[in-house]
Amino acid sequence: MNKCILFCGVIILICFASCSSDDQLYQPMEDFPFISLPDETDFSNLSSEEMLIAFEAEPRLRVFINEDGLFETKVKSGKEINISENIYKFFINIYEASNEELIANAGKERVPLLSRGEFDGYTGIFDCLAHAVSNAQDTYDYDFISDMLYYNYGSSGVPINRAYAAMSLFGNPTQITYSPESGVYTNNYIFIISNSNGSFHAVNGGMFSGDIVYCYDGQANQMKSYSTSSIYAIYMYPY
Repeated sequence: MNKCILFCGVIILICFASCSSDDQLYQPMEDFPFISLPDETDFSNLSSEEMLIAFEAEPRLRVFINEDGLFETKVKSGKEINISENIYKFFINIYEASNEELIANAGKERVPLLSRGEFDGYTGIFDCLAHAVSNAQDTYDYDFISDMLYYNYGSSGVPINRAYAAMSLFGNPTQITYSPESGVYTNNYIFIISNSNGSFHAVNGGMFSGDIVYCYDGQANQMKSYSTSSIYAIYMYPY
């Protein structure tokens, strides 16, 4: 199965917000070591080691959620915070994609997913759930999962109150209590994100930084950031 293993293999991760105090973050960045990855790094398929290096830089961006609920940083370049430009752009791409999703969802009746069978008023988690489940376990691939969900729930998608039953078709997931102190959740964790329009979205993994969590969106094939307040539920498939 072709998966983007963004979180797998990362067992111990820096605690992003807690590892650096506010005083440290506002010290001149030249006092901090330069953080970089080679120019040829494939940021769409980072190894565990590359992910750790990239996220060492995350606190330096001092990203925050602004009054419009969007992700914002005042940092204008990697040089400004003594990191390589490719790492800087990696995070900027995350925030831009996440903001685009937030803006697209605002005021709409449904999330504009690409899942088959969508219609006005759709509030299920169908195609995104198939991607999330396929990334969370190694037994079933995306096509099989998608077909099974379609067979069991039809074209209207999976209602949120049937999410656990749907996931149980492909293994034995356990719902867990949200705890950002755990630091990192690997790809076998599925996060259900609650959108402002009342719909839901399924993603994988989770790296916490204050009130922000970074997850892999299999449907978009991209890492995104979410407010921790938008976490509706977390499920885990055993290794």
